[in-house]
Amino acid sequence: MKHPLTRLFAVLALLASIHQSAAQGNLDSSFNTGTGAEDAVQTVAMQSDGKIVVAGLFDNINGTANSLGIARLNTNGVVDSGFNPGTSVDYGINSVAIQPDGRIIIGGGFTQYQSTSRNGIARINANGLLDTNFNPGTGVNDQIASVALQSDGKVVIAGAFTSYNGTNLSGIARVNTNGVVDNTFNPGTGLNYAADSVMVQTDGKILVGGGFTTYNGMPRRGVARINSDGSLDMTFNPGTISVDNLVRIAMAQPDGKVIIGGDFTTFNGVSRNRIARLNADGTLDTSFNPGAGANGSVYSLALQPNGKIIVGGNFSFITGIPRSNIARLLPNGTLDNNFGTGTDTTVLAVALQTDGKAVIGGQFVSVNAASNVRLARLLLSDTSPAPNISAFSISGGSPALTWTSAASRIYRVDFTPSLSPAGWTAFVPNIIATNSTASFVDTTTTATQRFYRSVWLPY
Repeated sequence: MKHPLTRLFAVLALLASIHQSAAQGNLDSSFNTGTGAEDAVQTVAMQSDGKIVVAGLFDNINGTANSLGIARLNTNGVVDSGFNPGTSVDYGINSVAIQPDGRIIIGGGFTQYQSTSRNGIARINANGLLDTNFNPGTGVNDQIASVALQSDGKVVIAGAFTSYNGTNLSGIARVNTNGVVDNTFNPGTGLNYAADSVMVQTDGKILVGGGFTTYNGMPRRGVARINSDGSLDMTFNPGTISVDNLVRIAMAQPDGKVIIGGDFTTFNGVSRNRIARLNADGTLDTSFNPGAGANGSVYSLALQPNGKIIVGGNFSFITGIPRSNIARLLPNGTLDNNFGTGTDTTVLAVALQTDGKAVIGGQFVSVNAASNVRLARLLLSDTSPAPNISAFSISGGSPALTWTSAASRIYRVDFTPSLSPAGWTAFVPNIIATNSTASFVDTTTTATQRFYRSVWLPY
């Protein structure tokens, strides 16, 4: 069996070292919101151009007049004067979703936008003015907690409402691009209690979390997955017991697994304090073990491309280790010790940028003991020694490689049968390093020739 090209590993290691950055979890000093938000920031979303939309209960950010309840920030944290919501809403915004054309869907407990009646939902143009082409009529009769966009531009909403523009729809509905309810989405009797989060998966299915116990009369406690026509997805079954308390956030991973956070302490009788991961069929994923979990509510989750998970909420311990209101978990659920020290109080929102940074919002006034009033940006990219291949051997007939690493860093091993042309295939799952060396054994191959590389994933 041939296993050549040690030089290739050295080249890849050099590329990895070029991308090293400042310590993860540290504050980004280039992000300056001045005096910050006057009241809670409840939601954060990223535009494709790097600008940041934030919304919540605040009257202003850094004393800027055109930031009532919602604002758009430039990449440096300064309020974007090109976005002017004017009188904006009369009460809080809970959730925003940004369309590809820059228009913004907002959902919350408000009854008007810029003095025009808009009960719980509205669409805003890219300049902050109300988009009158999106007309929800009388809107909802109670709060919208979460909004999510489909790829076709339709909007899925979830919350405590029981009607939309006079149509009986309990807790969940889908709205056409003009604001009219989409009757092709039929949830039947819907949710028997409020939803707190909704997410559209890449396959078009809809993931919803909340305090409900049934969906269209079928048992579904706290978390459910719904088909694109509104029917319950019976292939996702978390069991009749499921969680013992509220699910505040449900997030699907690219592999179909689902991370949930909230106030629960068990999942189907197994201890899972306020955070758990489910398999694609709704059963508990025991390979994700957060130990003692969080000792307080989990409000927000964000999944980094390398599989690490940012957790925000109102807790002082997670996995049994002191962490104040924000922490990062490794893909197996254990705590990443290389991530910040936390905030003084609740983190309500976490949104990832594409450059290895995250914007957080909430009720806090300090982050890592530095003053940051309800808004901050954190650096997420890990540092690591270049993954130089230090050993290569045949173990029990299988190729084995070892490389230099750092604890809690994530690595990927790829292979290709030929370098002419090279078509690399990644092994799944990624490797979580526990010390200064990491290793991998390829038990899958019977090939007479195979090339390997190890790649460090900083973000």
